[in-house]
Amino acid sequence: MNKTFVMLNIALIFVSLLTVFADQLAYAVPTFVGKGGISDSGGAITPSLPTGIQSGDVLILVVETANQPITITNDGSAGPWTQLTSSPQGTGTAAQADATRITVWYATYGGSGTTGPRLSDSGNHQIAEVFAFRNVDPDNPIGVNIGSIESTADTSASIPGATTTKADSLVVAIMGTALPDANGSTQYSGQSNPDLSDITEIEDITRNSGNGGGISVTTGIKTTIGSYGPTSVTTAVNTEKAMISLALSPKISVAPTLSVSQPDGVGDTISVGDSYTITYTLSDPDDVVTASFYYDINNSGLDGTAISGTCATAVEGSDVTCTWDTTGMSLGNYYVYGITNDGTNPSVSAYSTGQITITVPSTTRLYFSASTTPSVNPNFDSWGYTAEAGRYALLSAKGVSGESLVLGTRIGPSATGVTQLDRQYVSEPMNAGQVFTSGNTFLKAQLQCREFNNGDNTRSGLSVRIVSQDGTTTRATLLTIDNYGLATGEFRNNNVLRNAAYADGDTVTASYTTVSGDRLVVEIGYTDNAGSTVEGQCRYGAPTGTDLPEDETTTISTNVPWVEFSNTITFRTGPDQGSEIPQDTSTGTKTQRRPPQISGIGLYSITSSNSENSYSKIIQDDSNQQLRFEYFFPYSINSDLTDQKNYGEYFGYDKYGGYIPFSKRSDAVLYSTKINEPTQIQVRIDDEYASTKIEHVSLFIVGNGQKSESYSVELIFDKGKTIQIKDPQNFIKDVKVNDFLEDVSYWVNFDLVFQKEIRLSDILIETWHEGRNPAYALFIGSIKAIENMTPPISNTTLLTAKIEITHDTSSPICKASNTCFVPNNVTILKNGIVTWHNPDSFIHDITSGTPNNPDNRFDLHVMPGETKQKSFNTPGIYKYFCSLHPWATGSITVVDSQQNTIKEYDETKPPIIIASVTPKGSVMIEQNQDVIKNTKDMKVEISGNIQEGSSNSVTITIIRPDGTSDDLRVLTNDRGYYFIPTNLNKKWLEGDYVIITKYNDVEIGQIKFTVKQNE
Repeated sequence: MNKTFVMLNIALIFVSLLTVFADQLAYAVPTFVGKGGISDSGGAITPSLPTGIQSGDVLILVVETANQPITITNDGSAGPWTQLTSSPQGTGTAAQADATRITVWYATYGGSGTTGPRLSDSGNHQIAEVFAFRNVDPDNPIGVNIGSIESTADTSASIPGATTTKADSLVVAIMGTALPDANGSTQYSGQSNPDLSDITEIEDITRNSGNGGGISVTTGIKTTIGSYGPTSVTTAVNTEKAMISLALSPKISVAPTLSVSQPDGVGDTISVGDSYTITYTLSDPDDVVTASFYYDINNSGLDGTAISGTCATAVEGSDVTCTWDTTGMSLGNYYVYGITNDGTNPSVSAYSTGQITITVPSTTRLYFSASTTPSVNPNFDSWGYTAEAGRYALLSAKGVSGESLVLGTRIGPSATGVTQLDRQYVSEPMNAGQVFTSGNTFLKAQLQCREFNNGDNTRSGLSVRIVSQDGTTTRATLLTIDNYGLATGEFRNNNVLRNAAYADGDTVTASYTTVSGDRLVVEIGYTDNAGSTVEGQCRYGAPTGTDLPEDETTTISTNVPWVEFSNTITFRTGPDQGSEIPQDTSTGTKTQRRPPQISGIGLYSITSSNSENSYSKIIQDDSNQQLRFEYFFPYSINSDLTDQKNYGEYFGYDKYGGYIPFSKRSDAVLYSTKINEPTQIQVRIDDEYASTKIEHVSLFIVGNGQKSESYSVELIFDKGKTIQIKDPQNFIKDVKVNDFLEDVSYWVNFDLVFQKEIRLSDILIETWHEGRNPAYALFIGSIKAIENMTPPISNTTLLTAKIEITHDTSSPICKASNTCFVPNNVTILKNGIVTWHNPDSFIHDITSGTPNNPDNRFDLHVMPGETKQKSFNTPGIYKYFCSLHPWATGSITVVDSQQNTIKEYDETKPPIIIASVTPKGSVMIEQNQDVIKNTKDMKVEISGNIQEGSSNSVTITIIRPDGTSDDLRVLTNDRGYYFIPTNLNKKWLEGDYVIITKYNDVEIGQIKFTVKQNE
């Protein structure tokens, strides 16, 4: 065989292998991490290492002297230090005013210790600083370096260029100057290099030690392999210069790998609302990688829908899992795929080999409302005692707004053998075709109840019926009044309520198939076991939480009661196609039904913008992030289209304002608008039957002056007709109206322009549907129009605030001038976002509370050049500080659109306190503390204050090391304090615990700690 041919084939194979390998690699561009701060003296010095550095970071030590040699006498924590081949560079007579020398070393940080290198005394002076860089090739950190001097004193410098051997190298251009002999930080400017991108000055410093001198450091990216020219710098004074340019080689990064093993299509059928465990393998040998998972109707295109929760940022590992909550999913078959993100390489994706099938749940679980009343009032079943009975809604889901667990009425006493009705629960209308079959449809129900005397002998009582939509006709009796729980299951005679099985798999005794609109009626009451004085009391409510277990022993007071049917039950969300409004047979006219509900109004001003573009409904921060109104409160999305039509064609515009929910009588925060500029009032209306049936909306602006002077403006909108305007005093010169059906809400948007000022006025809304049964909502003191106003919203309060962490924050001098955080105090609306930007070279953090009393409500770490954000969902005053520089403090005031008064956070009343219970008493647990237990008990006491002086419910979540969790609910006293003793776990379990306190579904406190046994 030809020898040349063999060698050629081997070479081709080798090139092919290199090509395949290169496809899996990417270069991570080196990045500047931070600097340790200038150290200068006429004697020996030890410059500090930068904070926030990690193992593998490359450190560059830059030293300027009066052209005198200097050495490292001790490597410190980062050695060994290696001097660049082009170092040193110097000019001028040693120790004279025109002399300067730049000396540069580099080292790789090993990950421990904070001591910088110790430098010798060169003679006249030494100025030094350590710079840290990340993502640098560990095997060949310095790709190239070159030096030069300029002996002529002038203001222009040309730091030499070189030739890089790798793409995406980071060029570091370093210069030392002999002058000025003064302390300063603005001596170098005009850095430029046409061959580099992202030119950034990272140091500009001069010092007056000895004859004085300075250091300038600039970075830029050389994106391609090849030569780069000199970097130009302008100095503030005529001076001699010593210069070195180096290129940091980028680290080679291997692409991550991802595979999805579950679902594989085998046994992957679940009911909608169930959780599904996605199994995957994700690895990356040199970067931290996460994966975001999606579901898709096919296995190509990467065009699916994101899965929230733990699957949104799934961590790496082999055969690890994340949980997908399928609540609200459409029924069908879905593939799952993931997309990686390691911050360096292009993303990698992988689809599952099989599909998951999501089906209708085989059972239907319903919940007992504690606050919502039904829209109809069926007659009670034939209970012996109904004098204290109440009517409530039977809900198809937990977590409805306003729901909490509450004790019901203490019913009785009554005589032996008399059945007692506590509560009747009525469902929403069901769809047609719901099948209930005698002997084949089963019921279960769990509540927590008690009796009051030994002679009560109280047991559960249950009745289940189906009635017509208006509640007047019983269609079928599925269970007659009886005790369907355990035969001996008497209630507990105790202050602590205990589980009671109201039904434990009992079959219905009648068969029935629903017509559209039929309702379920479940009645909860009491029977007796030969009791002499029968009394009972149960707990009701449907908040978010864990359901009661199926037993008659549980006493946990935070679990949710329920009733379950073994068949599938679906409820009507609107009228069936072709169905009619129910008729009143006595008159032949449509029956009266409940009027529509006015849910709230949105008040917005539209002003011209200097922007070249037209902006609709945005509040824009410096990073050009658009924060849309619908992210924070109900908003008519379709108003954007009419805004663009009405205003976008003529001028760029900004839109400001907010939404005011209505509850009987709403005292709204004052909304001011400017005459001759557009104002938009959005009215949101909901109807239990069909929002499309709403026919009429009127908007009244009613003012009352001081001398009995009164006025009103009435805008009348009847669907399909021209708007009517009643404005006898000519306050308004232009009105437009648009209506939209969005989801289940009906929006009517009034765009109007005031032509003269109006006093502080109320807004009254009137509406009705086809039944002409009107509803009203009055918003007190809501609006006024004035001649001049800037900006066009109340108190200039916006949804966003931008705070800069200044360069002075690292020094206590910022405290005297309140310039640590700029601005020092900001005010935003509820649900708004605060953005902190750190242009400083030091790491800072944003810790809630004060230096003497951190309250653990939030803690953000902001790296140099980084930006962090946090939303604030509860009105109040939030103080914060930098724990690394505790003299730096600030505060955020969050206001609600429904209230002007803001109560300052009381630091003496922390939101959460945890104490470990020991034989010698309780011991406070601090944040991130190791809790050493001498005995294997898990007892703790959890307490705190919600900063409100009334009785409210607090949810406490305990997250254990094994990933399990429990929610506890506890009531506060009338001063806002809560307290509960509990066990972290039923049995001994070491590891990391997290305890979170929530009030009104908003986290107010969190403490993390580790439990260990004393060895």
